[in-house]
Amino acid sequence: MEYERYSEWVRFAGFVIRRATGGLPHHLQLLGIVDAELRGIRREHLLGQDGRPLEDAFGILMHERIIIQAHLWVLGVYEFIRMLDERLRDNPALATDASIAMITATKRQFSRLRVPLAKLEPESRHAKEDLVVPLPGMGPAGIAWQLNPDLMVYQEDLSDVLMDMLIALRPRQIEP
Repeated sequence: MEYERYSEWVRFAGFVIRRATGGLPHHLQLLGIVDAELRGIRREHLLGQDGRPLEDAFGILMHERIIIQAHLWVLGVYEFIRMLDERLRDNPALATDASIAMITATKRQFSRLRVPLAKLEPESRHAKEDLVVPLPGMGPAGIAWQLNPDLMVYQEDLSDVLMDMLIALRPRQIEP
């Protein structure tokens, strides 16, 4: 686990959400635990001493566990973003227009991967170029999904986008 990343979730993200919505830091911090566990996992971590993939039951199980955990993290984060977007649209006094726009943009980025993971069909905007089901695996920069021949989406990149969104959340200034 990358403890520095998890401490960011605890120290910063949870408090931002509490300020913006009046609650929910525990849910977000649980997603932060998973993110910190997944962050930094590279293909070489699943290789034996000879440099070949671990093909024994343990190696296969570890790979599958990591992919499933990442899959569920994407689904959980998307639902969190969707809920946050809905709450802030229902009560725009909780966040600035720029914050709401950033949430919408982040939700769109996650949606590109979340839709095929959850519905087993490409997102409608990308139906012509994306695979029906993204191919999970390990890319050079960690856990990734191949959405089409030209696009790999990395869990760590999505995590960074989410953290940037949380950092940018600002409450609307109350005018006297």
